[in-house]
Amino acid sequence: MEDSDAAKAKLTEAKGKVWNLSCRVKQETYNVRVSFTIRQNSILLIFRNIHQDVTRLRYGINRAYAPDYARDGLHLLELVRKYPPSVNA
Repeated sequence: MEDSDAAKAKLTEAKGKVWNLSCRVKQETYNVRVSFTIRQNSILLIFRNIHQDVTRLRYGINRAYAPDYARDGLHLLELVRKYPPSVNA
């Protein structure tokens, strides 16, 4: 219970702030077997062994950290300097 309360407190503290996130997305496909019976107005409908592929995306956050604006700005400046000069400039 204490871990859960501590996690809730951390999430509450982080609300409304800017964060850099390292995320992972994984696509998973499940083969689902559906089997059901429907009775409607004295008519019995039976469906058996219907196979469906269900695809879902799973998202996960590997890391969350506060941005370092000075470091990130220098990195962007390095990237801009790598571009060749414009012909029209």
